[in-house]
Amino acid sequence: MHDATKNPRPASQDPLPLRASAVDRLAGIGRWHWDQPQRTLACCDAMRALLDGDDLEGIVPLRTLLRRIPVEDRRLLWRALRRVRDGAQTLRLTIRVRRPNGSWLHLRALAVADRDQTGRLGSLLGLGQDVTRQVEAALALAASETRYRGILESAGDPIFVYDQDGKVIDANPQACAATAYTLEELRGRPISFISPYIAEAEVIRSWRELIPGRPVTRQGVHRRKDGSEYPVEVRVGVFVSSGERHFVAIARDISERQRIVRETTLAAQRFRAIFDLDLIGVGVLDTTRRWLEVNDVLLTLLGRERAELIGRSWSAVLDAEDRLREDQLWRDMSREGRSSYAVDLHLRDARGRPVPVRLSMGAARGGDGLAPQYILLVQDLSERRAWEAAKAESEARLRSLINATTDAIALLDPDGTIRVLNRAGARLLGTTSRQALGRSFYGFLDRGRAVTHRHVFHDVLSTQLPVNREERWGERWMDIVVFPVLDGNGKAMGLTLYARDVTRRRETEQRLQDNEARLRGAFDSAVHGIALLSLQGGFLRVNGALCRIVGQEAALLLSADHSVLGQPDPEHDEDPLDALLGGRSPDCSVERRLQRPDGTEAWIHVAGSIVRAEDNTPLHVVVHVQDITLRRQAEKRARTAESHLLEAAALMSEGLLLFDEDNRLVLYNEAYLRQMPELTDVVHPGVSRETIVRRVVDDGLLFVSPDPLEAQEDQTESTIDHMPLPGMGPRTSAPREFRRPDGRWYLVRTSRTGAGYTLVLGSDITDLKTREHTLASAKEAAELANRAKSEFLANMSHELRTPLNAIIGFSDIIQNTMFGAIGNPVYAEYARRIHESGLHLLDIISDILDLSKIEAGELTLEEAPVALAPLGEETRQMLLTRAELKGIHLLNAIAPDLPALWADALRLKQILINLMTNAVKYTPEGGEVVVRASVRPEGGVTLSVEDNGIGMDAEGIRIALTPFGQVESTYTRRQGGTGLGLPLTAKLVDAHDGLLEIQSSPGRGTTVSALFPSARTIWPGVN
Repeated sequence: MHDATKNPRPASQDPLPLRASAVDRLAGIGRWHWDQPQRTLACCDAMRALLDGDDLEGIVPLRTLLRRIPVEDRRLLWRALRRVRDGAQTLRLTIRVRRPNGSWLHLRALAVADRDQTGRLGSLLGLGQDVTRQVEAALALAASETRYRGILESAGDPIFVYDQDGKVIDANPQACAATAYTLEELRGRPISFISPYIAEAEVIRSWRELIPGRPVTRQGVHRRKDGSEYPVEVRVGVFVSSGERHFVAIARDISERQRIVRETTLAAQRFRAIFDLDLIGVGVLDTTRRWLEVNDVLLTLLGRERAELIGRSWSAVLDAEDRLREDQLWRDMSREGRSSYAVDLHLRDARGRPVPVRLSMGAARGGDGLAPQYILLVQDLSERRAWEAAKAESEARLRSLINATTDAIALLDPDGTIRVLNRAGARLLGTTSRQALGRSFYGFLDRGRAVTHRHVFHDVLSTQLPVNREERWGERWMDIVVFPVLDGNGKAMGLTLYARDVTRRRETEQRLQDNEARLRGAFDSAVHGIALLSLQGGFLRVNGALCRIVGQEAALLLSADHSVLGQPDPEHDEDPLDALLGGRSPDCSVERRLQRPDGTEAWIHVAGSIVRAEDNTPLHVVVHVQDITLRRQAEKRARTAESHLLEAAALMSEGLLLFDEDNRLVLYNEAYLRQMPELTDVVHPGVSRETIVRRVVDDGLLFVSPDPLEAQEDQTESTIDHMPLPGMGPRTSAPREFRRPDGRWYLVRTSRTGAGYTLVLGSDITDLKTREHTLASAKEAAELANRAKSEFLANMSHELRTPLNAIIGFSDIIQNTMFGAIGNPVYAEYARRIHESGLHLLDIISDILDLSKIEAGELTLEEAPVALAPLGEETRQMLLTRAELKGIHLLNAIAPDLPALWADALRLKQILINLMTNAVKYTPEGGEVVVRASVRPEGGVTLSVEDNGIGMDAEGIRIALTPFGQVESTYTRRQGGTGLGLPLTAKLVDAHDGLLEIQSSPGRGTTVSALFPSARTIWPGVN
């Protein structure tokens, strides 16, 4: 840093005048100049006076001032200078500077930057102002507000702050706790909100007459949020803030004081009674300490007569040692200005024996302040001394007992100093009993817990009432009781803290609460109705399901009795629910007819029982209600169905047997007996399955094989194995055919119900078997003929194609004049027609042969991935010339990114050619044909051809799908064709596991779609 003392600037260049103006001095403002290149500082006289800095005379290095600035303020200064160097035009900040006398100066600095032509900082020219008083005032104000809030919140009594209209604007936590209102609920409330028995206008008028510093005290009544009231003593003062008068009311609960007054009065009355009963020695002395009066108890204690004491000095009965300090005792009482004094000393009885007594002296002063008489209360301490010895022994035992208990116990002074602490308490505080004695209880607590306990201890000491609370200490919950320790005068002389670990109890209570919540949730969310009834039959509690069942609101049910649950069946001599409520039955279960308020009728099942206490005293009745309307309706339908079943069984042509779960016959019909007349003497309800089976087997009434002459042993086993009777197979077995010896055939079906019953149905299928045999023979002959036809066409394919190829080839040579020109042009025309006819004949024969090959099952697909967009374009190009000749717009709308299809490319192309050829053929001039492809939601590909041609109806679609079928119309007759295109296409699509679908309407066009399964879709990147 540059040292300005080595190169002092001439006086003519000093940027600041040497003397400050009088105005600057009065305002506490000084000027200063900081030279950036030289790192020097120059201050005017006023600035040096502010800084009290003789070391700042003239131009000095900046470090001279920096030594007097604290480190944190020095950082603020450097940051401000850095901002000015970076381009800021002004500097503003407040820093602290230490004066030589050790005091602090709060200096507000304001400067303007002086820069050269390049914008580089040259110097700062600024002002400095002493703002120490303003800063200290602001700090004092903040501290005052903090103290105000601290006093307000830590005060032991409730405090209310009112505005000049008597509205509450603030209150401390004790006020909120006393009234049970929150601060938000109290704000803006009038005085009468919590003091209901006052004339509000008169009270506000009297408050406005108050003088600051002269509070007034009145007594009244405050009302809590729950409506309860308590007496208070209200001390009201006034203060002025921002020109407005505010009132502070300290409301002390005097319930305890009134109780103490009542108890004190009662104690005085008791004392008078005790005094009159002469239970304690009493004497009266005059100003010369001579006896004026004594009672019998004192005379008995001293063993003297009244005449021996009256008029004599009281010192005559003092023990010799106590007589030496007699004057000192009286001086102590006079010097301390006591109205009463108590001391332990010894008196001498008539036999000279010392008697330990507690002497309480009270002065009965006159109006001039003198003590003309002294009242002495003399209590014999002989028994007390013996009691104290016993007490010391008892205390030792108690201390051992305290240390042996697992509960924490501590005896504290009013300021929190620990006087007694057992081992459990020491463990709770994390110390030992010896180390804790004499230390502050708050020192073992964290700050928050210490503040809380200070408030609790203050409340206990001020109200002299115990406080019971539960607190969390780490992982444990403690039940803490704090109660005051009172001296003989009823004054709190300390605190006793008792803490018990209730963690297990809390956990148990939490579990009980959780269980109760679960039970309450189960009660309220049960799907069937639940209600608690009193022993008189009234509803105590109901759930939502019961309200829905009976069709009434819960409020209406709670005001009703159990009669809303309907009436039981007339078959009951006495209502079972009435018997339960009357104690004549331990429980009940009854179905009742219920008439809802909306007129609907329902059936309910009511089950109830009595809930009893541990001593078996009945408490209430729990009732469960289920809506059984559907069940009753189902039972009615079941009875009806059973009746219909019996009628149907009698009318059935099939034979019927029904066995129960024990394989006993339950039901049979006459049709069965007609089918099996040999079993008339066996089949009757209750007969076992085995009996019927054995009779059928033994008599040879049914045969599985059509040959009745098979071996009897094999036939028996076969019959038993296949007899469709209970216990012989799965729940539902496949139908079986049986033949009787008379040649009739029966189809027997067996099924087992969910209840374990088995139903056997036997149908006479003799006629059906005969027709089946006839049809089978005819079908076999037809199949042989069809197969022969298909094989014939398949074998003739080569023979049919070869000559056609020759015809086409030679006609092509003639048409193209391959060997020179033909003399007559007519031959060329004929050759062209031969060529076209041959091609047409080849197409027809190819379609017929392909159809035959498919029907013969000889079509083999050469499958590979096929890209649909190129295939569609290739087909469009093939048919483009034909379409353009008719003026038809032929489009390929297949997207290039469509997945490939696993198919035979040649056959797929043949499908497209057939569909597009038909579309072009049956679309009038100027029409449009579009080939499309898409992926269905399940992943299959749909390939379709749409046109806006002549269309066809449903009957036309059916004819078009028939081989060689053609829809009759003028337009179709002009177009020609064999009627094999769509049938062949349908066969090819079916060979690819697909389906051909046609949508058409006359005059609106046709859409033919080939739907391929998702298994043939090849997605990119998937094998």
